[in-house]
Amino acid sequence: MSPPELRHCHEPSPGPSEEGPVLFYDPRFREGGPATRSKETEDMLEDTEQEQTLDQRTREVLDFDEVLDQIARRATSELGRRFVLEIKPATEIEAVRARLAPMAELIRLLAEEHLVPLGGLFDAGELIRRASIHGGSLDVGDWPRMLVFLEVSAAVAEFRGNVSEKAPIIAERLRELEGNEELQLRISRTFDPSGDIRDDASRELSTIRRSLRSAEQRLHRMVGKLVIALHERGILQENFSTVRNGRHVFPVKSNQRGKLSGILHGASSTGETVFVEPSEVVEGSNEIEELHERERQEIHRILRELTRELQPWLPAAAANLELLEWLDGVTAIARTANELGWNIPIINQDAPIRLYKAHHPLLSLQSQVRSVPVTMMLDRGDHCLVLSGPNAGGKTTTMKMLGLLALLLQCGSPIPVFPDSTLPIFDRILADIGDQQDLQQGISTFSGHLRRIKSLYELSGQNSLVLLDELGTGTDPQEGGALALAILEGLAQRAGLTITTSHLNPVKQWAEDTDGARNASFSLDPNTGQPTFRLRLDIPGASEAFALAEQEQFPPALLVRARELAGKKQLEMGELLRRIEGREQALGVAQREAEARTASLAQQEELVRARAEMLRNERLEQRERALKERERTIAELRERIEKQIATLPGEEELRQRKERLSGLRDEMLGEQRGAATERTLLRRTRELQTEKLKPGNSIYVPQIGQWGEVISVTDDFKKARVAVGVMEVSVKVEDLLEEDPRQRQEEVRAKADDIAIKSGSKKVRKKKRKGSIREALRSVDEDTSTARRGLPANVNFRGGVNVNAAGPSGITIDLHGYRVEEALAEVDRFLDRSLLANYPHVKICHGTGTGKLYRAIHEYLRDHPAVRKFRFGSSEEGGGGITIVEL
Repeated sequence: MSPPELRHCHEPSPGPSEEGPVLFYDPRFREGGPATRSKETEDMLEDTEQEQTLDQRTREVLDFDEVLDQIARRATSELGRRFVLEIKPATEIEAVRARLAPMAELIRLLAEEHLVPLGGLFDAGELIRRASIHGGSLDVGDWPRMLVFLEVSAAVAEFRGNVSEKAPIIAERLRELEGNEELQLRISRTFDPSGDIRDDASRELSTIRRSLRSAEQRLHRMVGKLVIALHERGILQENFSTVRNGRHVFPVKSNQRGKLSGILHGASSTGETVFVEPSEVVEGSNEIEELHERERQEIHRILRELTRELQPWLPAAAANLELLEWLDGVTAIARTANELGWNIPIINQDAPIRLYKAHHPLLSLQSQVRSVPVTMMLDRGDHCLVLSGPNAGGKTTTMKMLGLLALLLQCGSPIPVFPDSTLPIFDRILADIGDQQDLQQGISTFSGHLRRIKSLYELSGQNSLVLLDELGTGTDPQEGGALALAILEGLAQRAGLTITTSHLNPVKQWAEDTDGARNASFSLDPNTGQPTFRLRLDIPGASEAFALAEQEQFPPALLVRARELAGKKQLEMGELLRRIEGREQALGVAQREAEARTASLAQQEELVRARAEMLRNERLEQRERALKERERTIAELRERIEKQIATLPGEEELRQRKERLSGLRDEMLGEQRGAATERTLLRRTRELQTEKLKPGNSIYVPQIGQWGEVISVTDDFKKARVAVGVMEVSVKVEDLLEEDPRQRQEEVRAKADDIAIKSGSKKVRKKKRKGSIREALRSVDEDTSTARRGLPANVNFRGGVNVNAAGPSGITIDLHGYRVEEALAEVDRFLDRSLLANYPHVKICHGTGTGKLYRAIHEYLRDHPAVRKFRFGSSEEGGGGITIVEL
């Protein structure tokens, strides 16, 4: 028999491609005749066209859904789990590479312990749908969840900016993700941390709730008085009242009903007690019900208004939801690869299959200890591989492993192989593994296999991977073997790669004699009798039925009879295979290892060359970008310098400015000396202050800018009570003064003016000082602004005056690690000090965390009389972890 004409699995399809990608191609169309298919094939074709690479039966026998489920468990949310479970394998090599590109970046980020901020993510699709209904509104309980979704979106947007240099592909993929700080703040102002609507959500709601609390207090007082009075008169059964249907009712003795006017609300089961709402209480209860109704209406109005503010952002929210679902799903896959050491192999449609230290994905996910790696190296011309050897030796597991590795890779997932492994992309993966018996339809196991194989044969194409288990078994061995050979010959011409397991010697012989087909086997260890799980190419394996029977302690007499019945030829074939195995183990190990190392080194050399070329190109691109940036910067600086040269003042103007600055410098010197004198006086005052803090003495309270009379001093001499007018205040002793510092300040300023005049600066104008030192510095800045405008930061005018604002220790408070109560107390003291220091604004560092701390601080700031407004810091100022307060 002449060898069949084989076609390489990676050759381009000869079919037409002008009308788009071809998902199904049958070579018989080239011959001009129509391709007829059975009903089972049409059903499979419908499934495979929908999923592109595999049908439902293949998914089941390969345990593909179980593998996806194991990976999906590492997702943060149900969104990510759904993304992983619904992922479909791609069939185009560029699509697979596009899926793997962000995966490589994510694995690197996770290895560097970058946190992907997806905590709290949930499926907000239902909220977005209900919020988009015209005239509708979200419920009270929906808004805290919407706020969480906004916060997750903002956190991921910030993450995108932080990793844009290390992960540009992920940053570009998340480019359209938007946060909405204004909407976050609006929701935070409407709802308190517990999720209830705040009283100050609107003026009307605040008024209603104050009236409601007052009405309830009046009603409770009235009810309390009535209970006491009626119980003393013997009208009540018990000394209490209760509430039924929102109304206050009293347990009245049935025989005393006539003594209490009111509305009857029922009776007890014994009839001895009736529940009456007294007439005095009815009006108060009606008022409360009316206020509750007004409250419900106002809350409904607030929610509708808030929903209207939300609606313009809903399209962005829907886009965010899709992006966050993708990010959570691919992060789950990246976590799996990072935890288990999975890698991205080389994808090459023209290279042979090379799998180094490959693991079955499901075994790797469940227990790496039980997983034994397999190395498989095929040639470009290999189109059929026959796996033989003992049962439970690893044949079916290896076949399933190859199918799962191809599917996961085409889904965009790393796989458990060494990174220098190579795999092509298959457009179909078809498998027949396991029992196809169906008792209800009268289908035997063999009939089920035949139907399945016929469908696989009709669907197979030149880029298909076909996996067949125990081909030709289940019927007469001679007829089954002949049928198996016919099927393999046909698949060798149609399919890209066919892998089958078989115990039939004719099938092994066919693989030995046919070009493009190869034997491969597993064997038992001759010393222990246990499977070695080592794949050996080009060597058929013995089934080892008698050896396995001996291990199971089969009766010796039956084994002897079985060998007699097997016949001399069969025994000789088994003995021949064992001798081949022994010789291969003794003589071929070193040669195969050397060949494997040579092939691996050649592959690695090719990989190194490719990566070196890629690095060279990247370096050239980086140099090109750096050169362009340098040229742009130089051009900008040259333009700015030319503008400054054109705007430089003349010599006369510079001389006049120098004289003005010299005069102001002398004035500042006088101020400095005056401040030193004042500090000395202040120190002496504090030293003598203890003698002045006697009850009845006058003392100056700088916090309120008034004089007061000392009433008492604490024993530890830290605080004093001072009467200021009609009020008493408690003040720290260290803050009290013997004299009004404002009067002393005027004296110091007058001295500074005298010193400046006497310093000889005739060009300084003598005028009455109405402003502060800050105003004088502002005038200096105005004089020098023209010369400074536009110059680089490292260019300074000689003799210029530079005043630094208060450093971070003065205008910033750090509340990390504080509880809410402690933090609010610190903020209160900090604002007081900042007001006394006349700071225009301050910074409060509270971090993001759960958001409880910053919400409490914002609630406090909204009610503070000295706060003009506040906001979150920009990205340059610290982002959401900073609040900027204008005083």
